[in-house]
Amino acid sequence: MGYFLTEEELELENTVRKFFSEQISSEYLRERINNKIRNDTRLWKKIDELGVLEIFGADPDCRPSFQGLSAIAYQAGRALFPECIAEIILAGPYLASKTGGGDSVLRDDILAGRQKVVPLVLSASRTDLEIKESKNGTAKISGEAKYVAAVETGDILLIVSKDGLFLVGSYKNDESVQVSACGSLDLTSALSNLAFSETVAHKLEGITPQEFTAFYRIIKSAEISGAASRAVEMTVEYTKERKQFGVPVGGFQAVQHGASEMYLKTEALTALTDFAAWAVDSSTEQLSLASSAAITLAVRYGPSVVEKAIQLHGGIGFTWEFDLHLYLRRVWDIAMRFKPDHSHASELLESARKAVAINEF
Repeated sequence: MGYFLTEEELELENTVRKFFSEQISSEYLRERINNKIRNDTRLWKKIDELGVLEIFGADPDCRPSFQGLSAIAYQAGRALFPECIAEIILAGPYLASKTGGGDSVLRDDILAGRQKVVPLVLSASRTDLEIKESKNGTAKISGEAKYVAAVETGDILLIVSKDGLFLVGSYKNDESVQVSACGSLDLTSALSNLAFSETVAHKLEGITPQEFTAFYRIIKSAEISGAASRAVEMTVEYTKERKQFGVPVGGFQAVQHGASEMYLKTEALTALTDFAAWAVDSSTEQLSLASSAAITLAVRYGPSVVEKAIQLHGGIGFTWEFDLHLYLRRVWDIAMRFKPDHSHASELLESARKAVAINEF
């Protein structure tokens, strides 16, 4: 598979970008924030009509590659899209297209986007869950999971633990699952806390938790990359128009150096994320290292780029009415959940050692 997007994937990305620009405005985001809208059913109806979920559940010869999904996440970051569209595609149609078995009717509904699957990746949430597996492919889950996104949107919950992937169907109608809203640094997205009490789940075969976690990291890296890219564009546009001492502030060397640094960081992050997305289908031996490196760079560069954008905007950058603080909230929210710890650093080093060993061989 080629490194660059195909013509069909480029058309898909352009369609999604146009859709986001038409549907998501500063006024719309503030309406959601002020009215505490956690799930916009009208927006999801338009997404379903667009067929974005369904296309990832199509036949292998017709559906986009993982790079196409990463491109959607990138555009979601650029637009501050308030719904977890890339994550729901990943956990739903994309994953279902790669795994077989189970309830064929449910699988067809997921592939067609009629049933939406919300991922709960334990490594990216504050959790205290106990999973007791049975020999018949089921498990019972107890405990709490905090800061889970898109709970109001989904129909099925995909729990990704180090021991496997588990599906909880119709969790919103399950008395053993208690859902409560919680606050978020990112005001444009809705997070929830979940409490499980001997909740029955079904183990999903065909993909390892390490693989799914790698996919998820790439998606979130792409989202940060898109947000950072938009912050760079907003800064360049502003410094061309804003004048000081009768000339545009973009002509001052200090501003130029700051903007150049932002651009270099964003391009480096985008390139690494694109490579990781390419590795999913074309170089699986490099996937672990590439995805770990991408999210590590994303949580480091993303916040710094948007913070510099706010600084270069001067006083207006700090105001509530200007959108940059919403971008900062988005990238920091992701960064806090994916900030590498000692175990992640060990994983990254081990992946690097394996990559070196493969190349030496």
